[in-house]
Amino acid sequence: MNQSGSHVPVKGTQQVAVIDSNGKNTTIESVTLKDISKYVKDDIGFSYQGYFRSGWATGNHGSPETYAAGSLGRFGNETSGWFDLTLNQRVYNQDGKTATAVVTYDGNVGEQYNDAWFGDSDNENIMQFSDIFLTTRGFLPFAPDADFWVGKHKLPQYEIQMLDWKTLTADVAAGVGIENWLLGPGMLDVSLSRDDVDVYSRNFEHTTQMNTNSIDLRYRNIPLWKDGTLSLMAKYSSPNKTDQQKDNENNDSYFEMKDSWMLTS
Repeated sequence: MNQSGSHVPVKGTQQVAVIDSNGKNTTIESVTLKDISKYVKDDIGFSYQGYFRSGWATGNHGSPETYAAGSLGRFGNETSGWFDLTLNQRVYNQDGKTATAVVTYDGNVGEQYNDAWFGDSDNENIMQFSDIFLTTRGFLPFAPDADFWVGKHKLPQYEIQMLDWKTLTADVAAGVGIENWLLGPGMLDVSLSRDDVDVYSRNFEHTTQMNTNSIDLRYRNIPLWKDGTLSLMAKYSSPNKTDQQKDNENNDSYFEMKDSWMLTS
C-alpha cells in the first residue's frame, strides 16, 4: 500500500533486506520475493505433478461415445476426462536424511452426466491408487545417495508416451526396493515385489488366488561412448503355492503355474 492508501501490486522481482547475525558479525543481504517463495515451498516439502484431460465434445448424430476407456491410446482418442496425479510430501529432513510420502492416483471421469459416482458400474468413472509408498534417502550406509522405498510401488517403466505403449513395465501390489544406487560405472535398481494372480481350474469354473513374488534387477547408464549408454535388465518371478494349490496341480484340476524369468537390455 502506498502513501495514498491504494494497493500496489507485489512482484516476484521485488527485493527485501534479510539480516543474518551469528552473534558476532551481522550481514544484510537482498533477496527477491520469488526466492522467499521458493524457500517456503522447499521448507514445506510438498509438490505434485501429473496429467489430466478434460474438455467438451459433440457429434452430428447424438453425443460422441468413449471407446475403450483406460486402454491403449487413452491419452488422445477419448472424449472423457483422464487423470494421473502424484502427490509428494516430505515427512522427515534432518542430518542429510530425508523421507517422503508419495501417493499416485489415476482414472477416468465421465463427461456425459452431472451425477456419476465412482464405483458405479453404469458410468465411466474409475479410479485406482497406483502408488502409495515411502521413499527415503541417506539411511543406507553403503549407499547414502540411493533411494530406498517400501510400499505399493515399482521400478520405472519405459514407454512411448505418444502411443501410451509400455515397452517394459510390471504389475506390483506391494514391494521394497533400492533405486539410483551408484555402483561401478553404472547405477543399480533392485526391487522385491508381490502380485497375486487368479489361476483358473481346467473347466474355467473356479479360480484360486496364488501368491507370487518377483525380483527385478536393472543395471543402467553404463557408458559406452559419448551420449551412448547401456542398460541391462533381468526379472525372476516365482509362485508361492499353498498345499491345496499343489494338490490341485498334481491332480490336474487346475492349470499349473511355473517360475518365469526375463532378460532384456
